[in-house]
Parts: sequence; C-alpha cells; structure tokens
Amino acid sequence: MFLKNGVVFKDGCFEEVDDVILCTGYEFNLSFLDESCELNATTRHVVPVYQHMVNIRKPSMMILGLATPSITRILDAQAEYAVALIAGKFQLPSQADMMQSWLKHVTALYAEGRKIDDANLLFDDMDQYFANIAKEAGITRVAPVLTIIRDYDANYRLEDLLNYRDFNYEVLDQYNYKRWYEPSNRSCDINI
Repeated sequence: MFLKNGVVFKDGCFEEVDDVILCTGYEFNLSFLDESCELNATTRHVVPVYQHMVNIRKPSMMILGLATPSITRILDAQAEYAVALIAGKFQLPSQADMMQSWLKHVTALYAEGRKIDDANLLFDDMDQYFANIAKEAGITRVAPVLTIIRDYDANYRLEDLLNYRDFNYEVLDQYNYKRWYEPSNRSCDINI
C-alpha cells in the first residue's frame, strides 16, 4: 500500500520512499505508433531499426531504449548519438545500407537459433555496440569496463541473488575496476 511518505509491504513492513517508478518490465508498449511508422512493433521487439534506435524506413524517427539488456549508460550513449545526428555532426548511411546492416544482424540471430523477438538484444555485443556508435557519431566511447562490470555482475547475481546488490564498484580506468562489499541496512526481510 502506498502512503504519502512510503510503502507498506504485505508483511506489514514500512519503507520510506521519495519516488516509485512503475515499469512494464522487459516488454515494449509502443501503442502510440501507427502503421505510418512502418515498424513492426510488438511487446517483444521493434524492427527494423538501425543501431537499435533509428527507424530505417523513416530515419528521422528514433526510439531510444530498445537495446536490451539495458544499463543506463546505453541510454546516455544513444542520446549522445541522437544529439550528434540532429546537430548534423554525421550522416546516417543510406536506407539500403542501414537495412543491409540490420539484415546481417538478424541473419546472425537466426544462425544462432534465435528468433525475431531477440532482434533488440545486445547479448555479448554491448561493448562492440558502444564502439560502433561512438565511431559513427564521433561521440565519446563508453569505457569497456562498464561491459566488464555488467558481465561480472550478471554472473555473480546467479550465485548470490539476495546480496549481489550490496557491492559497490569504482571504475579505475578503461578496463579495470575495484569492487567491495557494503551490506545495506534493509529493514524488510525477504522470505522465500
């Protein structure tokens, strides 16, 4: 139950909160798009898009945040890319070249036994994605260390689901980080 200054959970535990963000999870809801966009948009994928954001058939339209699994830095990099494009700092490839790039991506997915629903997933390509959009748009490249941290954290979370968020990370340079445990002061226990 939501109160003015917090939330009361099922077990009666109260937590003070400033903001609550309600999300749809990992499904897209782009019901505001119509057929004139010439996109195939479902709750699982939006295609065809170049660089996981540019509508190939209507290149003046970009949808940021399609690339998953997402870390906040992907959204930042996509915003920088979009701003550089709008400012005229670079030109998109031709529609034919963008479509060819997208088809190559989808063909590789099918070769791996994946489906069209995976078209917006980066999988192990996140660092390469950062490198590609930085090179194309002339923006600052996201440090590879963020992909390294994401990959480590994704694997570690499977080992310690209840505590993996209690680690802090400090970026030391492009490829290295420091990690330390700092237990949180949770007032609500999770009973599984």
